[in-house]
Amino acid sequence: MLVGREQGLRVIASAIRVICGVHPIGRDSYPVGPKVFYANHTSHMDFTLIWSVLPHKQRIVTRPVAARDYWIRNRVSRFVGCGVFNALLIERKHITRDNNPIRQMEAVLKQGQSLIVFPEGTRHESSIPDNFKPGLYHLSQACPDVPLIPVYLENLNRMLPKGTFIPIPLISRIKLGEPLPFSAGDLDRAEFLERARKALVQLST
Repeated sequence: MLVGREQGLRVIASAIRVICGVHPIGRDSYPVGPKVFYANHTSHMDFTLIWSVLPHKQRIVTRPVAARDYWIRNRVSRFVGCGVFNALLIERKHITRDNNPIRQMEAVLKQGQSLIVFPEGTRHESSIPDNFKPGLYHLSQACPDVPLIPVYLENLNRMLPKGTFIPIPLISRIKLGEPLPFSAGDLDRAEFLERARKALVQLST
């Protein structure tokens, strides 16, 4: 059964790359152990594209972090988000001690899995990433030894404009950067978030 699922994930990843014409640039190997891929947020396709270009061994242990209210709205979206991509669904509004997103993400990383996160918190059409919400800082505080890897997505907002559901075939690029040489323990919150954002901006040029 496990072999069948892994083969199915390979097929899905290949299909996403072909349909979207995605062209990855940058790293093709990563540090051993859990890591956090963080990216600019332009469409609901973002995490699927990042997931599809990761090496297979990395892909099967990487979970996108996604909004629970969006992905549980019907059976199809729930199956895609949870059944296919094994997304970590988090609350955006009614946050309690029991469903705290940082604690949930920390638990996944301590289990040896990796995450895909979007520090802007919501989608933006601009090619330059907006200011980051504090979540990435708090996550790095909780797991300071976990590498943070910037990932820049190009053209995805044109491929799946807001309010549409069928992607428009376009060549898109994904640029994968080097792990950040600092963590939240090295800087105050504002400086950490701005330097992490600038590492992403540098990939856009």
